[in-house]
Amino acid sequence: PYRKWEEDWKLFVFSLFCSCSSESLETPIPEETFVNILTDLYLVDGACQSRNVAAGDTLKQKLFNSVLSHYGFSQTDFDSTLTIYSQNLKEFNDVNEQVLFNIEQKIK
Repeated sequence: PYRKWEEDWKLFVFSLFCSCSSESLETPIPEETFVNILTDLYLVDGACQSRNVAAGDTLKQKLFNSVLSHYGFSQTDFDSTLTIYSQNLKEFNDVNEQVLFNIEQKIK
């Protein structure tokens, strides 16, 4: 599960530079909530990196799972939503822009 997140992370970053057209998406996690989850996951990841927590560390995975749980979604919901967005790069780019905006607001 965590390795999947690491692989998806690369796709997430790649999608910042890509876009294509598509219609409104049907996803397990609504867009606004997905943006909030990704924002929190980025912040958790940054905190773990600053404390030298290894990528496969169980603490890091527990923190990621607690973010999903906080919003009432499972790893499966997250993976499915991420897969749908990865196939719709324009929408994924829009989500990424919102996530980056949220992070900028939180670190000011």
